[in-house]
Amino acid sequence: MIQRIFSEGLGAALNKGLQPFYLLTGQDLLLVGEAKDSIVQTARLHDFDEKQELTIANDTQWDALFSLVQSNGLFSSRQILILNLPENLTVTQQKQLSELLAFSHTDLIFVLHQPKLTKAMEKQSWFAQLNHGLLINCQTPDINKLPIWLQHRAKSMQLQLDPEAIQLLCYSYEGNLLALKQALQMLQLRYAEQKIGLNRTKEVIEQSAQFTPFQWIDALLEGKTS
Repeated sequence: MIQRIFSEGLGAALNKGLQPFYLLTGQDLLLVGEAKDSIVQTARLHDFDEKQELTIANDTQWDALFSLVQSNGLFSSRQILILNLPENLTVTQQKQLSELLAFSHTDLIFVLHQPKLTKAMEKQSWFAQLNHGLLINCQTPDINKLPIWLQHRAKSMQLQLDPEAIQLLCYSYEGNLLALKQALQMLQLRYAEQKIGLNRTKEVIEQSAQFTPFQWIDALLEGKTS
């Protein structure tokens, strides 16, 4: 059975070793992008120097994909193949994908992104082939799960957020992790190794609404922190 984790657990999973298959589920741009980057960066440390990223569509050249994954000779590069799947795979696409995954070998890592995984999809043959892989939940956390996600992210950034600061950030950036990440980066630039309470958080949120991230960083570098 495929192992299932949330995106914040991917780093720990990668530290334990690489898997032949990774399936990212969900549509959060930040979480999907960071998951892909983490897998690629870790794989590069193990000499996977070649990366291909393709979107599966009706005009996909499957023969070229089959040739690509079969090139595992003595002098071939170790490969990472990222496949962005459509929300609903056709019967033909399911068959071709299943055949493609069957070519799995030690010098090849498959990273699949499925925007929405349903119970019906989990019964399809291609999904059954991911038994020795990792499923990473990249759904945007709802308001109930967002505080936990935020605490984990703040800890990784060594930010000391008060409960009131966490509550305000969750309220202000629910459903927009990209903007929340930018706000945390601003707090990190301004209040590294300091306690961050409600007032400091409110100030950063208000000012971040007036500046682009680049303008904010320029202002900080110029010493304009008030």
